[in-house]
Amino acid sequence: MRRIIAVMTLGWMSACSSKPPPAPAPAVARAPDAEAPPVAVPATAPRRRSLGSPEQACALPSLGPPRAESLVTWQRMMGDAQYTCVAEYALGPRASAAEGNTLLLTATSMERAQVESVELRLRVFDLPHAAGASRELPGALRAYFQGVKLLLPPELLPAVQAKTPGSYRMPYGTVTFERDAQSPTEEWNLRIESAPL
Repeated sequence: MRRIIAVMTLGWMSACSSKPPPAPAPAVARAPDAEAPPVAVPATAPRRRSLGSPEQACALPSLGPPRAESLVTWQRMMGDAQYTCVAEYALGPRASAAEGNTLLLTATSMERAQVESVELRLRVFDLPHAAGASRELPGALRAYFQGVKLLLPPELLPAVQAKTPGSYRMPYGTVTFERDAQSPTEEWNLRIESAPL
């Protein structure tokens, strides 16, 4: 009996005097079996004001139908984060069946439902009829601004007629008119950039 009590006492004493069991080792992150391809995370661009819907901003009905070979409907191009549309319109008379003077419309946006940037580029290929294209440009620009329901800067049309570069701040953004000095032909660009919200 003494022996049983002694064994029980020793067992109880050793249980009380022993240190608590060590904490489990922290989990170590294991490398994946196969390396996953990198995921491109687009930078968050600030939201911008709308310059109109793609249906409005991608058309110049006052100039008739665009050239079929130039038409790109509102879509994301391969490898591009932006939505884009492109349409090219004949502007002024032509000297021959060769390529005449044109107005190239390009609209872009990071968002599908609205346009954030527009470029209207007068491209002069037919020099004998360049004056006719230049005369038609102010009317085409006026019709475009009306079509997208944007206020036309009051100084813009006189600047276009005089071929004077300028930049104009408007509630919806900035309108810039300038000559493309890098182009081998006479090219004038009108850019409309929407303002951040």
